[in-house]
Amino acid sequence: MYKKHFMARIYFDSNVFSNLRNEIEPKYIALKEAIEKWKENFSFFFSHAHIRDKINDSSNFKFEDFEYMKTLVGNNYLSYHALEKRTSSYLATPSEVFQDNDSLMNVDIVMGGVYKELRALIETGGRDLAYPIGDKVYILNELFNNGTVSDKFVEFIKDTLYNEDKKNIAYYDFYLQSYSILDILGFSKDKLTKKNSYNNIFNDSLHSYYARYCDYLVTGDDGLKKKSSILYNKYEVATKILTVDEFLEVIDSLGAKTDIDVMQFFQKLGNDLLSGTLISNFSEENVTTYLIKPIGRYFNFFDSLMVLKTKNEGVFIFLTKEKAHYMSDPNYKECEMITNRVVEVFFKDLLGRERFEWDLEKEEMVKGKWPGRYWEIGDTRVYLQINEGTKDFCVQIGPLSRWHFVSHFKDEHITEL
Repeated sequence: MYKKHFMARIYFDSNVFSNLRNEIEPKYIALKEAIEKWKENFSFFFSHAHIRDKINDSSNFKFEDFEYMKTLVGNNYLSYHALEKRTSSYLATPSEVFQDNDSLMNVDIVMGGVYKELRALIETGGRDLAYPIGDKVYILNELFNNGTVSDKFVEFIKDTLYNEDKKNIAYYDFYLQSYSILDILGFSKDKLTKKNSYNNIFNDSLHSYYARYCDYLVTGDDGLKKKSSILYNKYEVATKILTVDEFLEVIDSLGAKTDIDVMQFFQKLGNDLLSGTLISNFSEENVTTYLIKPIGRYFNFFDSLMVLKTKNEGVFIFLTKEKAHYMSDPNYKECEMITNRVVEVFFKDLLGRERFEWDLEKEEMVKGKWPGRYWEIGDTRVYLQINEGTKDFCVQIGPLSRWHFVSHFKDEHITEL
């Protein structure tokens, strides 16, 4: 079952972007229309894998692709920093990244020959082949279990990387190696031709890697889908992999607004407090904290409720986001989108601020001085803020001392997990 109603991060492979631009196939025409309808509630990302896909394109079509990509992704750019060994979201457009020649090295020059030799060796010896690495010998068949990869596969990948400290291998290197080894061992392997070289397979491994920081990978490449599915399952990646047809089936439910007006918002909040799923609760001094999984999401983003019941100040509610990985927190562009969604519901705040002012507020966030938004709805205060303690982008509501059922909030008011 697909998650519904949230500001989904979408990662299209390069062919999807090209087909959207060309508008030839009916399904891409339909997809383009649906994207136009809901794009304010989606976050589209690209990576330097998209730019690398254009290495051998000597035409000007690549620049048309870049310009079309920009209409969706803006400057939501994912890249890996080799020195920091960390993947981050940067503010750069496809054309700007294309100027960085370091990201466009053709890996066929380095690995193409070795890769072909390994593929030929496996095809000749089969998976019963014994493969020596240092003082270990791996039987390739033992790396798999009913179409999935085993723990021995993980050990094999680590050993093939020749890293002295096996516990501190960069995940980026580990994942790309995992993808390439899957292809070498015959899992939905791509046929090698002059046009489809190891460079293409390496690029696909990058697409698979970067998409793990998004909610959906949408691709028409069967090999990319199958290999990514195997690795996502083994490495507990939450990203859903969909074909274009599958994405078309869910795009309306994913893109629809979760909150219409103030009345509907508070009705939904009250319902979640009474019927949401209790994940945990604990008490310390004069505060009891409840973590609740709501029935739906808020502002197409927040999917967790934290309730603080205090002895003297009343009850406070925090709308937050579950952490699927270290990049789950919204980037600046997503903060802009979420802010505008909240403003659509609550309108101008008490500071007179409405929609997100990019140049001003992005700089305030960089300096840690963003004032957020602040409303008073009757006797209830609502803050959209970056929490000083947790650094979470969240909505704080309260105190709710006059909400009778909230002031008497107890475990039995929530569905236990």
